[in-house]
Amino acid sequence: GNEHGRKCLLSETREACDVPRRRLAVQRQYLVPLLAFGPNNQFEGLLEALTVAKLVGRTLLLPRYFDPHYRDTHSQKKKFADVFDEKVLSDFTSVEFVDDDVIKLWKTSPKILASPLNKERLAKALHNVGFDQAPRKKAFVRSHSRAADVAQAFKGFTAAGAVFVALAPLFVVDGEQDLLREAARYRVRSERVRTLASTLKDSLFPGDERVLCAHVRREAETLGCVPGRRYVVCPTPQGTVPTSTLLDNIVDRAATHGAARIYLAHAGGAGFEDEPSTLLASLEERGFDARTASLDMSVGFESLDPFDVSLVEQELCSIVDGFAPSARSTWSQTVVLDRSARGRRNAKPLDVGPAPVKTRRLP
Repeated sequence: GNEHGRKCLLSETREACDVPRRRLAVQRQYLVPLLAFGPNNQFEGLLEALTVAKLVGRTLLLPRYFDPHYRDTHSQKKKFADVFDEKVLSDFTSVEFVDDDVIKLWKTSPKILASPLNKERLAKALHNVGFDQAPRKKAFVRSHSRAADVAQAFKGFTAAGAVFVALAPLFVVDGEQDLLREAARYRVRSERVRTLASTLKDSLFPGDERVLCAHVRREAETLGCVPGRRYVVCPTPQGTVPTSTLLDNIVDRAATHGAARIYLAHAGGAGFEDEPSTLLASLEERGFDARTASLDMSVGFESLDPFDVSLVEQELCSIVDGFAPSARSTWSQTVVLDRSARGRRNAKPLDVGPAPVKTRRLP
């Protein structure tokens, strides 16, 4: 027999020896999310990254931080745990944060950059995950892909031996709404944010009367403008939704949802600084209990920066009875998906007028 066997037979105690068994080491494979742009682009990117990771069987490396919007000079980066609940995400698919062992593996293992991203955004996204060295080998996963096509692409990466695939996930599987809605069930905000939102709701709207959250998203840039259309996010006189029309649309959504209480989220903005007070006064005149904490720090937001306030307002809009979004807003889209994943109603966007009243024609 072998040397191990001879030593066992010669053992004075005659006890059975443990036979060493060969174990096949399974190399864990990782998806590295390259999250860029504003906070809600990062949140939507995280959702798509979760979906892709589960689809292709890779462990998702979570970002350690989320960046504030580049125009937000008053907010700091937020730690992942201050924004979302990691434990709930792990019930959906395999997730972890980068540690020293993963960093060593990153430096020595095959890796692929699967998305075009400029050097500055790439470096920032990798740094937020925990890496400082970009992959040299490049591939390409198309935007607006079907799940089956993404799975096929990752089979090729695995065949090529890539332990890490770095992907900018935003808009990769954005058409797979059923898969994204399932992932959104597990994208739960942190206990800190949930507690603040619940406290705010109870402070502003005690009792059980129905509440509608209206997201009034005014932007300074024209990225949301479309020729011949009017959107709340568009700041130009020809392309925006005027305050008077916005008021009528909010009242219509409140009536549809049977809500006597209205919360204005994200109210105000460059060129629209007086709009919140105008809307609140007009809604009160029409018999509604209308509030906003977007610009009023006295409601308990004194210690929060604008990034935090936005997170709390999103959670508030996710848990109330109804939500009226602003079209073409990633902030609204985040809330719409949160609510859809949990079976909560969403109203028509505030950019769309009330449905015309149907009249019967006389014979």
